[in-house]
Amino acid sequence: MSTDDLSAPPSRCADLEPLVKFLLARLDDDETAARGHMRSGGILPFESIGQAADHGARHGPLRVLREVAAKRSMVQMWLSRSRTQRDRTGAGRPDVAAAMVVAMAAVYAEHPDFDPSWLGALEKLG
Repeated sequence: MSTDDLSAPPSRCADLEPLVKFLLARLDDDETAARGHMRSGGILPFESIGQAADHGARHGPLRVLREVAAKRSMVQMWLSRSRTQRDRTGAGRPDVAAAMVVAMAAVYAEHPDFDPSWLGALEKLG
């Protein structure tokens, strides 16, 4: 369920287009990994059933899938807002939604396709 439609006119949306594509690709990776884990029935060794249940609730594939869906929804809301508000001026006001998109992508800073210059966008947007 990835969203690759970044056809908004030149604006803050266009400035962040590579970052958004990167983020959506990483969310696709997370979803694929979570679904694969569910299919394999992978279980990590834990000392107790309680530990296993706690770990599953915090890091299990169902939570990952919910998190991926929530992040995709936030990206889509930002894309939609960027398109509808492209003609409005917001000079001097921080774009909190854009900063949130950048912050979500920053989680993947160790990925080889991550561009460290994207972190500078957080300072410009805030």
